[in-house]
Amino acid sequence: MRIGIDIGGTKILAGVVDEYGNVIHKKKILTGEDKSYPTVRNDIATLINGIIKDSQVDRKDIDRIGFACAGQIDKVSQNIIFSPNLGWHDAPLKRDFERLFEVEIFVENDVNAATYGEWKFGLNGGPDDVVGVFVGTGIGGGLIINRKLYRGFSGVGGELGHIMVNPYGYECNCGNRGCFEAYCGGSYIIGRVKKAIEDGYRGKLWDIIALTTHHSLKNIRDGMYKITIQSKFKKLTKTIKKLFIKANKEK
Repeated sequence: MRIGIDIGGTKILAGVVDEYGNVIHKKKILTGEDKSYPTVRNDIATLINGIIKDSQVDRKDIDRIGFACAGQIDKVSQNIIFSPNLGWHDAPLKRDFERLFEVEIFVENDVNAATYGEWKFGLNGGPDDVVGVFVGTGIGGGLIINRKLYRGFSGVGGELGHIMVNPYGYECNCGNRGCFEAYCGGSYIIGRVKKAIEDGYRGKLWDIIALTTHHSLKNIRDGMYKITIQSKFKKLTKTIKKLFIKANKEK
């Protein structure tokens, strides 16, 4: 048996998983306002003890614990070099939890872990090469090349969200302009809508936000729709097509 932990900026998910990838039991806690490493580490330890108790799995049957966390992971020490969601720097997650639970610990970037999980269990490890694109607050990416997770030299080889799609486009939080993420990431789209509303926009999209109408998004065709929702899906489909052409991947 193994335990998987997904550490997010707003919640932490835990699951007891068998060798075939079946989730036996799962549990969730919210990430508190104090996101400092010592506080969250202690919360995770309590969560792990809780899920072992709730699942009625013998502690001796847990042979590994895996952590998925947004950010850059040192490939040797598996310290979290930097996690933007939590503000952690050089967090020794592997070392601390090996001392606490005396089992083998793995720490991986969350999108890399999700890509590998989909390849291993969703696709049954079939294709040799896979591109994973995860759309959320930003854009996450993962790569399987020759049946191995590709991390690159410094552990950020699959950061597809920062592929430039327009050199004169929207500013990205990474400091560049026109990144894939700046066009399709949820937080960026929300930011553009908020800015337009502050500037006086009151079109059909505003009616939905203000709950004054029940129009579906497919019926909206005003200017704000075009620079947010429509633009997102156009950039998303075009960029994914380019990724497949350039990478020549199976999936």
